[in-house]
Amino acid sequence: MKIVPQAICILLLVTGAGVCAAAAEPRVLRVGVEANDRPVAFLDSQHRPMGFTIDVLRQMESQGAIKFVIVPGYWRTLTDEFAKGHLDVLADIEVSDSRRKTMDFSIAHAHIHAVTLTRDGDEPITRTSQFRGKVIGILMGSTADINATANGLWGARIRLISSWPRVLSSVRQGDCDFALVANPSKYGPADMGGLRANYVNDLEYRYHMAVHHGDQDALDRINEALAAMKEDDTFDRLYSKWIGPIEPRPILITDLRRYYWPSAAVLILIVSIFAWQQRVKREVVRQSVALRISEDKYRALFESAKDGILILDAATGMIVDANPFLVQLLGFPREQFLGKRIWDLKSFRDLVADLASFEHWEGRNYIHYDDKPLETGDGRRIAVEFVSNVYMVAGKKVIQCNIRDITERKKADEGVRKLSRIIDQAPLSVVITDLSGTIEYVNARFCAVTGYSTEEAIGKNPRILKSGDTPPAVYRAMWDNLVRGKTWNGELRNRKKDGEIYLETVVIAPVDDASGRTTHYVAFKDDISAKQRLAEESEARLRKEKEISEMKSHFISMISHEFRPPLTAAMASAELLHHHADRLTPAKREEHFARINSSVNRLTYMLDEILALNRAESARSTLKFEPVNVRLFLHDLIDEVRAGDRDAHPIELSMPGEPGPFLSDLNLSSPTS
Repeated sequence: MKIVPQAICILLLVTGAGVCAAAAEPRVLRVGVEANDRPVAFLDSQHRPMGFTIDVLRQMESQGAIKFVIVPGYWRTLTDEFAKGHLDVLADIEVSDSRRKTMDFSIAHAHIHAVTLTRDGDEPITRTSQFRGKVIGILMGSTADINATANGLWGARIRLISSWPRVLSSVRQGDCDFALVANPSKYGPADMGGLRANYVNDLEYRYHMAVHHGDQDALDRINEALAAMKEDDTFDRLYSKWIGPIEPRPILITDLRRYYWPSAAVLILIVSIFAWQQRVKREVVRQSVALRISEDKYRALFESAKDGILILDAATGMIVDANPFLVQLLGFPREQFLGKRIWDLKSFRDLVADLASFEHWEGRNYIHYDDKPLETGDGRRIAVEFVSNVYMVAGKKVIQCNIRDITERKKADEGVRKLSRIIDQAPLSVVITDLSGTIEYVNARFCAVTGYSTEEAIGKNPRILKSGDTPPAVYRAMWDNLVRGKTWNGELRNRKKDGEIYLETVVIAPVDDASGRTTHYVAFKDDISAKQRLAEESEARLRKEKEISEMKSHFISMISHEFRPPLTAAMASAELLHHHADRLTPAKREEHFARINSSVNRLTYMLDEILALNRAESARSTLKFEPVNVRLFLHDLIDEVRAGDRDAHPIELSMPGEPGPFLSDLNLSSPTS
């Protein structure tokens, strides 16, 4: 009778164990580890995987949720195999933004301090603040190479070298001040060719395990196994064995599985307690993993942020932490921030001058300054945008200050404002439209020329200016150029708001964004109506002046030619009267006097015309046409010639028939013309 209860208890235990085993079916994962990364992972003389990571993987397997197939190899080969899907996990890998695109990362399973190698007799390099201004030799593509880029090079100059022996040689020869490595022991002999190794206290490399992006099951199993290891001394023991001494970690949950009670009642209680413990343990592990992941993510964001971040103790104003970007921005070593009150640093005195202003500041949960000056270590003053938030961390109130350098943004904004003023005050009309031709901007000159206000123009199409006088072919050519991304220029006859037609020269160009895609069109237009009118008036005036000049020249030439006959006739008659008056009959003397009088009158008239032409070049002489008796005109001409010729040549007139009608101004023409 006593055997039955004991058998029932044993049966319950076996059944429970079977259920647990079924629920924790292990998953087989192929994990890639380096074959030459002593002491983290390496192959011994018999090509067996050894090292810290190998022991960690084996210990993780003991949790029962994972089984690893360890695949050693060189790092480049392993990453290629992982990318092809031939590996499920990569061990001992640092987190980077580019890797997050294809990988998910576990909580960190190893923190390894960086090591510097210096010449014997040189100052040991044990802090990153000593890096500034020095030349650092780093193996190309190594963990130190990736970390240097992520930390902004620490203010140093980095020399990337293709092989490890060359790294050592460059330090020994003085080409580099020191070398920076994650783990020098895998590269060469222990003495490093006479170089001395020093641990960098404030620089460590965090190693994680990476799975394919989206493989949440593998990530959860790995995180739970790592977290479980860290609850007892297994992880610390392995770390001390392979890498170095670390601080002991307390056990968080008592392992109740070590105890065994002989009675059946206690065994049943153990099963119940064990089941409860597993649930609690899984929850603790889940929360622990979530906390570690959250901390890692925050630290990664804090370290890689492109804005300055300052953490303050809200009660004292002491600076608790400052991220690398802020350290680099202000040019102070990180040690000069930590433990100082914010108002003790001259860089922040324009924000917080003293304790009283900090207390007023601390009493507000949120503060935002759009433009405040900060002074850098070299005395420069930069403009920053400052935002602070107050929140609780582990029951303690802290202030997080985010500081963004807006110096370049202010310069750009000022440049935009200047450009805007220039465009708005430009002597040309400026119009900006979208790709469909809808007006988005017009300047003041456009409004002055067209009569449309800004409100009336915005949202309209430039067709509101169309007069109908510009040929359609001009618009087709314009759009053909614009849609092909080319600039168009030409002339358009447009209509103002009041209906007045005006002519303007236009240049229209596409506006492209940073990717080269056209987003807008901008037109520069100049009203040339007044210039055109002035040009036409000038041209007409020049033509008129030319006509007057030609007329004047012709008139003077004609007058000078016409002066000779009457002058000759008058002189001949005067000479005859002077020498032969006694031999001339009274009638003949009257004839000569009449000829002299007629010639003088004609000369006087022509002189009056010349003077009138000089007084008003634009006024033309008035011609008085009247019928002329050609026969009498010719007889008078012969008499004038004979008088001047003194009958030296015989002149005969032969005129068969009567001549036709003839009109002329006898005051401007003589018979000889």
